[in-house]
Amino acid sequence: MRQKPQNPMLGVIGGVSYISTLEYYRQLNESWSQAWRDPQASAPLLIHSLDFRSVVRSQKTGDWLSLQKEIFDSVAMLSRAGCVAVLIASNTLHKFARSIESHQRQAHCPLLHIADAVADRCLEASRSRVALLGTTITMREPFYRDRLLQRGVTDVLTPDVSDQQRLHEIIFSKLIAGQVESQDQMWFHELIDKLKAQGAEAVIAGCTELFLLVGERVPALPVIDSVKAHTDRAVDFLVEKSNI
Repeated sequence: MRQKPQNPMLGVIGGVSYISTLEYYRQLNESWSQAWRDPQASAPLLIHSLDFRSVVRSQKTGDWLSLQKEIFDSVAMLSRAGCVAVLIASNTLHKFARSIESHQRQAHCPLLHIADAVADRCLEASRSRVALLGTTITMREPFYRDRLLQRGVTDVLTPDVSDQQRLHEIIFSKLIAGQVESQDQMWFHELIDKLKAQGAEAVIAGCTELFLLVGERVPALPVIDSVKAHTDRAVDFLVEKSNI
């Protein structure tokens, strides 16, 4: 007979944006109910939703210390509330992951890193030469690429500067508000075509709102959904903690 779980809570730092937080909530609950084979099972979650205006303002002004403190405070609050692990529902904010991991080393509330889950998903699919798409910060800075390489991905491609900037603008002007335009979806698929021609074996949707651009059209390359990889990893962690 299946042992009743003790319902350990998972902490989620959301609000970055609310669109991605909605998707995290949906996928975490779907995966949890599937793990229990029970449509009535809901995932034990505690979500701290940040004000995205503050996050964007800090990014634009380069005030990374204030933003890092905001993330640290959120992690600490979720940890004090009894969460057994924390997810940041944003690829870009994993810029602070190394500092968080160092800070949390003695705590019993680890950060479940999104790039670890994505890298493992790439390797499970035998795709080691991948293209990384996301905000300009995620594509240009080393924190995400290096984590992928450390987990066994052999090569990480990114678009040229103009395509990076266009993708970034689509994310921040439209996707964070749930707005999807057909011309942007068409351009996104053309971008995937270009990356395939450069030798990419898969595309990492390294922004938590990029699922909106894929749409119903089948892309030229497999798309590794960072949200799906992250939420599946989190549910696996909770299942282990719950003794299912």
